[in-house]
Amino acid sequence: MGNLAPQPDPVAVPGPVKKRRWLRRLGYVVAGVCVLFNVIAYCQARSMTHFSRGGPPMPRPEHLSLPAKLWYGLFGVSVPRPENHETPVDHGLEYSERTVEVGPGVKLELWWVPALESRGFVIALHGYGDCKSKLLTQTEVFHELGYDVMLVDFRGSGGSSASHTSLGVEEAEDLEAVWATVSEEARGRPIYLYGRSMGAVAALRGISRGQIKPVGAILECPFDRMSTAIRRRCDLVGAPRFPTAELLLFWGSVQLGMNAFEHNPVDYARDVTCPVLLLRGADDPRVHQSDLEEIARNLPTSPKVEVFAGCTHDPCVQHDRARFREILADFFQNDPPVIPAF
Repeated sequence: MGNLAPQPDPVAVPGPVKKRRWLRRLGYVVAGVCVLFNVIAYCQARSMTHFSRGGPPMPRPEHLSLPAKLWYGLFGVSVPRPENHETPVDHGLEYSERTVEVGPGVKLELWWVPALESRGFVIALHGYGDCKSKLLTQTEVFHELGYDVMLVDFRGSGGSSASHTSLGVEEAEDLEAVWATVSEEARGRPIYLYGRSMGAVAALRGISRGQIKPVGAILECPFDRMSTAIRRRCDLVGAPRFPTAELLLFWGSVQLGMNAFEHNPVDYARDVTCPVLLLRGADDPRVHQSDLEEIARNLPTSPKVEVFAGCTHDPCVQHDRARFREILADFFQNDPPVIPAF
């Protein structure tokens, strides 16, 4: 008789082997998801920091439809390079154009709007995705109060060179170059900084670096930390904060050659010893009251904080021009006597 012992089923697979195969497949899935998340984050960081040529202005994330938010969340939105569509002449102001070289291949375009009888200078710094023409209404108010205004196009915007933004890091270097030019024009008159959003952050960083010493700074809606700004942007499009924000910060750092995790205005504030005026819209979804409060706590001086009820992330001057002018006049009241312009 032959061997009647039971033979193993050639199709059957031992339990440990099945488990290893299952774990291997799970690992492939997890690795694929991680790669996909990083690819999406890389593209998102690129679209946020590198402007495209042409196209309509990008709508604010909170105004996008659900399908548009999904598309934005997966592929990012092409942000057109900010362009100036009006000049000071359109606001009844005379001006001259200047250029400043920051470094190899980086030139900034400036508009100088002189006052008839100058009390001093204001360097005006625009926000993310904007350019200097967006500050012309504020310039009208500064001009009415007797101040020359130097409006700045940061690199990547308006008439300046390049097509990228670093959300206030390299823009602080732009400010330092502009400061050297304005110091010559000011002839001993006081120089103030006015910055909106990213411009306010660049002002804080510029002062912290020790190269510029304004007599005062007017900072409208600065975020407290870069990580906070990115997390709030995630909220506006309905994307999960984690790990989206961390991946965006990492890939943005890689692409721009900086450390976005350390780009924190609350830290810059510790080195700002000049008087500071902080402004914010009460309904601003991007910059909360807690941002201003933490920046204010870190400032060595006691800043004045003004909140405009009913205002979002739009310029405060557009919401209530009369109050904006009154607040600035009060902030400027300790200036030296007016010096006639030459």
